[in-house]
Amino acid sequence: MRKAFVVTSALVLLAVIAQFYFAAVSAFTLPHEHNALHATNGLIVIPAIALINTIAASLARAGGRTIGLAALPFLLVILQVVIIVASLLLLPGVETIGEGFGAEVVQQGGPAVYAVGLHAVNGLIILWVTVVTLRRARAHNAATDHNAAPERAVVSASEWP
Repeated sequence: MRKAFVVTSALVLLAVIAQFYFAAVSAFTLPHEHNALHATNGLIVIPAIALINTIAASLARAGGRTIGLAALPFLLVILQVVIIVASLLLLPGVETIGEGFGAEVVQQGGPAVYAVGLHAVNGLIILWVTVVTLRRARAHNAATDHNAAPERAVVSASEWP
């Protein structure tokens, strides 16, 4: 199960990196027709892989903190949705065409601009958490004695690719 934990951790990291790519593609194309890739990856793919990663970490007996780190991307994705809903629907200064998540933002100003910026900051936090989780998964996999697996794994710079 240790190898499965490493693989699922790498898949979460890959999905998060893809999320940044999809966001950039959507931001720099008009109309923002590629936003569906960003939305689907962020609302379905990342949470699903993060839950599978949490189960793999538990089955690998990676330790409480590492299991918590494996679960954290799922919780941070929920926060991403809260940030978007709050900034686009609840704060003044946003004009949209359409309703719900399919709405196209026409004009944005006021507090909503600053609130939606937190979406990118939270995305960076998700990226950092997934990198740390993968490092811990690799260190846990490298441990030879199952009972001596470190709770807080440290990976030296020479071991990191």
